Amino acid sequence: MCRTPEEMRRALRACPDALVQEHLVGPEFSADCVSDADGPSLVHLRLRHRTRAGMSTVTEAFTDADLEKAIMRVLGDLRFAGPSCVQGFLTPEGPRLTEVNVRFGGGCALSQFSGGGLVQTYLRALVSGEPLPAENFRYAAGAKLVRPLDFQYIPEELS
Repeated sequence: MCRTPEEMRRALRACPDALVQEHLVGPEFSADCVSDADGPSLVHLRLRHRTRAGMSTVTEAFTDADLEKAIMRVLGDLRFAGPSCVQGFLTPEGPRLTEVNVRFGGGCALSQFSGGGLVQTYLRALVSGEPLPAENFRYAAGAKLVRPLDFQYIPEELS
């Protein structure tokens, strides 16, 4: 990690094709989202307390109206419709969005467990043709999801 401009210059001289990423400090979050092409987005925020191979293994639902609005603005600017997973950090200077993945996030099951039902809400809107019910989308902050480190398939006859 480079801490000064001189360290950065030396690192880039040593490896001119380096991929450089800003070091962000603060809690990491994900937001599982569903967006209409010309309408609202549903946003389910999760703190990423622990990750393994990029997947949230311990995650907790939280709410932050300003962060939700910022995420909705980005999704609106992208003119995106459908499921997405937005990630970032809650830095001392404010939230920093780092990526938007065009899929539900690995911890999206927390939406179901915390009362949001994000996938079901999306499917209901797709089937009915109705807009997403943004004003009625609520979930319980503080709900947690803990994933086992190893998923195993056990045939029914052995369980």
